[in-house]
Amino acid sequence: MAYRIPSEEEIVKAIENCLVRTPHIRSQNELYHLVSTELMCMDEGYRVSGDRIRRIGIKHSLFDLEIRYAHSDDDTPEGCPVCGGELRSINNMTLYGDTVELRRRCDVCGYTASSDATKPARYIITRRVRMEERRELLIRAMALLEEAADLMDQGLRMSGMESRSGGDSETIRRIASDPAYGGSLANLIRDLDYGSVEQPCWTCALGSVKYHSTLTKDDDRPDKGI
Repeated sequence: MAYRIPSEEEIVKAIENCLVRTPHIRSQNELYHLVSTELMCMDEGYRVSGDRIRRIGIKHSLFDLEIRYAHSDDDTPEGCPVCGGELRSINNMTLYGDTVELRRRCDVCGYTASSDATKPARYIITRRVRMEERRELLIRAMALLEEAADLMDQGLRMSGMESRSGGDSETIRRIASDPAYGGSLANLIRDLDYGSVEQPCWTCALGSVKYHSTLTKDDDRPDKGI
């Protein structure tokens, strides 16, 4: 049978399908076998390397990658051996004013090359939950908590056992949707909705870095015009 190379889109779909069934994968070898099996369900002739699977998964932000390192006597690599990206040099200044390189880091996948460990030895892959999916999960959880609280109230009403629950249904409602509780699911959903939106400086504490950087950017001061 002639081997064929799957397209990038097909590999992305195969990785997504595997991560839905197995959100936590303990090694690249395991990821390779899962994705290869998924691809062969599409076409028995499909073949792909573990490196290509890893790099496509990183490129499309399909999973979070935890990298375990091993000692290596090789020189620090110029490019990232995990995803192929550029390595950023992280430097420090000595007491004598000289600059020394502490390590190099890839801002794409998180690979870090230090003086004593530069070789990736193992990858741990965890399915990345997208913002929209995370929001939907919290909305479902909030609805289930509200329903559970209602069922508790209905089941205990006029039973003579209401006091034994100690107001637990109200505690559940507080966790679900109390606007006065910062950790309620409703407030967490609002944070997800607005977390990436730049807020005006008056919403920040006077001592916060964001407050002062906003004033600097706008060339303004709290006492301007007084």
